[in-house]
Amino acid sequence: MTAQHSNDECKKAYNQGCLWGLSGRPSTDCPFQDETLSQWWESGWAEGNEAWLRKQAGQRVAG
Repeated sequence: MTAQHSNDECKKAYNQGCLWGLSGRPSTDCPFQDETLSQWWESGWAEGNEAWLRKQAGQRVAG
């Protein structure tokens, strides 16, 4: 049986993942055991990490 999650819970998990990715930290440290929230967190992490990687590449070019 799958647990139901509110939009707020999913947004919070996504935002936490995004902040984690923006800091350059690895995706292996997801704090959620729940599959749905873990997927939201990982999606946020992927977006945040992309932004972090772009920033790193820009700093190398500028530096």
